[in-house]
Amino acid sequence: MTALLAALFAAGVAHAGKKKDEPEPSVDADAIAEAEAEAEACARDVPENYQIHTGFASGADASDAINDARNAARKEAIDALCSGKSATRCAVIRRHIEDWKTPFHNPVTGKACAHVGVSRLWIDDDQRAQLALATAVQELAGHIVAAAPSGKPVALRAPVWGESGCDAGPLGVVVTSAVRSALAEGSRPLAPIGTPGSSEVRLVARTAANRVYVEASVSPWGTKTAIPVPSIDVAADLFPGDDGGSCWLDSRMGLPGGQRDGISGLMVRIDPRFPDDDVCEGDRSAPDLHVNQPARVKVFSVDRMGTAYLIWPAPGQSDKVETSVSLGDMDYVRSPLGGEERLVAIAVPETERFAEVDAWTGFCKHPRPFEVSPWPEAAANAVGLAVKAYDDPACIQRGVSRGAKVVIPEVPVCPRRLGE
Repeated sequence: MTALLAALFAAGVAHAGKKKDEPEPSVDADAIAEAEAEAEACARDVPENYQIHTGFASGADASDAINDARNAARKEAIDALCSGKSATRCAVIRRHIEDWKTPFHNPVTGKACAHVGVSRLWIDDDQRAQLALATAVQELAGHIVAAAPSGKPVALRAPVWGESGCDAGPLGVVVTSAVRSALAEGSRPLAPIGTPGSSEVRLVARTAANRVYVEASVSPWGTKTAIPVPSIDVAADLFPGDDGGSCWLDSRMGLPGGQRDGISGLMVRIDPRFPDDDVCEGDRSAPDLHVNQPARVKVFSVDRMGTAYLIWPAPGQSDKVETSVSLGDMDYVRSPLGGEERLVAIAVPETERFAEVDAWTGFCKHPRPFEVSPWPEAAANAVGLAVKAYDDPACIQRGVSRGAKVVIPEVPVCPRRLGE
């Protein structure tokens, strides 16, 4: 029964049950008007060349109710369209889910509805590009396995855009998944970044015209030689490109390529141990820190505008690392600025001091945009991640709720710490 018929039926029942001497009941014209508007706005459309999905929710707050309805529609669309499809195809389809019609909220009943649509072009007609993509990434994975020393573990760095150093996003997820599968098929163990004896794989994507080129190199443990492997290229419209504004660039940070070794041969690496290929707000992981000789280490979180927060060591903890240490449980919170976050580790030999920040411990805000120039002889390593909002399609697919959203508190400038 539609909302409009229900309203008219209720009015009819009230009229039939009254006595002759009773006054005529008043008809709530506003309620009937809203019911008519709801019936029209929430009707399911069947437009040509589009597949439409409708979601429903309820709540007194119009914005929240509409947002929940939109997320329900997206979840329904993702579940339907990605069923039986590879992660590669699903990642592409998710990007092409669009809002359809104007969402609606009934202020009388609190009911809300929203629609999303996907062009059938992306459902039915992208087989050739998808097949080419799958073939290309499998070839790249095979080249990496062939270049890595036999019998040794492989440590896979998160793919980045070569122009900016920012995380390669959905393209990186697809390439990483293919490389992991190839390693498993070749009986090559996948190791955390910085594991002694492991070969480190670096993946860099670059755009040119309507193509994206993915380059890879393998660096055996204990050498500074990077062995290049044949690159691949895929259609650029399958993935969002590098806009250069989603992270604090390597060039601004003074860290070309996202890492450098110290003058004494000191190496530091962060293994973020992400809980999922798509990191959503509310996720938790316990990153590891690795060095190749005893060192003192500071770890910063840097947002896309260069604002940096010292997150490790925690108050009362030492910054000394012999070989490896866990940074402890970290809850991922989306930056109000959006974009990508960089985790940056700075390491000096255990007998040396850090300029300016020597006595600092987390959690506090660096007073200036972040650069590594104050520590010219230190080792450094940066890894990027984009924490997705709970209502991002990838997080909707995982069932992340609005309760995962957390507002970052005001953080004092170092050396003062949060809570002091």
